[in-house]
Amino acid sequence: MVSLRFSLTTIAVTDTQEGYRIVTSSERGLLRPQVRAMLGPMDVGQVTGESGIHAEVKGIALAIQLKLKPLLVASAGRICDDCAGFLNRVGIPYTDCAT
Repeated sequence: MVSLRFSLTTIAVTDTQEGYRIVTSSERGLLRPQVRAMLGPMDVGQVTGESGIHAEVKGIALAIQLKLKPLLVASAGRICDDCAGFLNRVGIPYTDCAT
């Protein structure tokens, strides 16, 4: 899994049952060029997104939008209590830099 953290930007990777990895950022818009350069053929990078929505939630939303089944979320930053609660409610395991 990719594990990156740039300043206050969190990068999250959502693994899917279909073998794709959804790579999202807490920033608005495209992933930073340094992150996009690391994407592999089975990685789907965030193409847009609102600021204020955490990378972990964006990954799940994008997976569902693409009709993929999310299996696990890994975050380069500490997953906040709200995101942890959301992931627990939807039944998706997660890991972060603190676990």
